[in-house]
Amino acid sequence: MEVSESREESPLSALAVLDRIEIGPTRIEPRALITPYRVVIRDQQEETELRYRYQEDVFIPGDPSSLNLASMIGAQVALNYGLFTKEMVFHGPFDEHDQAFLVEMAANTAREIYVNKILKPNPLLTGASRVGFEKRDNYLQAAIRFPDDPGESGSPLPTALWQTTGGKVGVLSSGGKESLLSYGLLEELGLDTHALFVNESGRHWYTALNGFRHLEATAPERTVRVWTSADRLFAWMLRRLPFVRPDFQDVRATVCHLIRQGTLRITVLLQDREEIGAILKMYSEYMRIETVFLLMNLSMEHIKLKCGL
Repeated sequence: MEVSESREESPLSALAVLDRIEIGPTRIEPRALITPYRVVIRDQQEETELRYRYQEDVFIPGDPSSLNLASMIGAQVALNYGLFTKEMVFHGPFDEHDQAFLVEMAANTAREIYVNKILKPNPLLTGASRVGFEKRDNYLQAAIRFPDDPGESGSPLPTALWQTTGGKVGVLSSGGKESLLSYGLLEELGLDTHALFVNESGRHWYTALNGFRHLEATAPERTVRVWTSADRLFAWMLRRLPFVRPDFQDVRATVCHLIRQGTLRITVLLQDREEIGAILKMYSEYMRIETVFLLMNLSMEHIKLKCGL
């Protein structure tokens, strides 16, 4: 099923250097998920994997609801590349709410990357990325397809709604002052507060390690860590964009996260397992506050639909 059409040719089309990105199908284990990522450029195809590993059993192999949630988590990183590819193909059991969420998030992310990473000065980009300003209602350049739609393939989709109690509060934790302050204030208010850490495979984890170790020792039942290879996938994808400097990993700059808006959505999706009713995060400089609220609202709207609210 195709739910998003590609855009007409324009100067912005010069950024669509990839012909196709294929995501999935995701494979699950009780404590892990593996999502293949394939990039097609002309007659060449390359493949890598996105992995997540959990500290306890999360998924049930063979269960449609588990596969649906894992497929949604595995798809998030791909949403960062709707500006740079002509087509994105998501393999897996995505229902109508999932499909609408992925398309809307891809469009939102394409706009944010175009405005904040392409138009603004960026030392990690070469001159080939200078396409100038173009006013559009939608900056998503990829046609998005879901070939495993049950109307075409008969693939089973989950029918049970997500069950949540809404009695817990989660804090996206990075070990920084904002998340630690948020956690402390919520605890002082007497709320059942949980620290949610995403352990990326890059060096960012070292900044979170002290905070994680402290909370794991003092509140182990309310401290969760999820390991992911997302950092490796981000770097792998950047090497396939010809307008990104080949030495981007050696450049010290505040824009080092050239294309990065996935962790927020991924952690919000994890609230299904944790039965968390609210996810909070304080940002200081990396994202505009209206962008944070938009991402949170879109994510929470998707979760409400999945919960039948």
